[in-house]
Amino acid sequence: MNKAEQKELERSSELSDKGKHAEAISRLEILETSADREVHDMALNYLADAYAATGRNADAEAMLRRSIGERGGTNEGLGSQLAALAVVVRRQGRDEEAEELYLRALDEQRPDGPEIKAITSRNMAYLYWTTGRRELALELLDRVPECNEGFLDFLTGVMKPYIEPEIPV
Repeated sequence: MNKAEQKELERSSELSDKGKHAEAISRLEILETSADREVHDMALNYLADAYAATGRNADAEAMLRRSIGERGGTNEGLGSQLAALAVVVRRQGRDEEAEELYLRALDEQRPDGPEIKAITSRNMAYLYWTTGRRELALELLDRVPECNEGFLDFLTGVMKPYIEPEIPV
């Protein structure tokens, strides 16, 4: 990876973390054109994060779909990408599609740690709750895997643009 582009990716990520999404987006839109496949892919995913954080869910969806398509079926991060995609699809009112994406994400996340599955399950429970399937939401919450709370808190911070509100139980 080109060191200058790597540094620019890091700077863009820091800007997003500080809530300076517009500046991060302008930098990432340039990096997305990189000839370096890794830089290009990271820029797509960081753009998706920044777009989701600013409510630009259709743009976040487009970036995630591009990255998933370009990475192909051997994408080891596919489960997490599908879970993020489910959130932005749900936010656009496409609940049935979001549910299908959550189910696929949970299936793809089998080898992942329990923390990522817990976040995905909680987000899916929110979908069920908001679509009137409250018993199903509570059942799903009861099945959330045990996990390391410190790591779960860390991941929740990293995935902040894709974290749904807690359901009022």
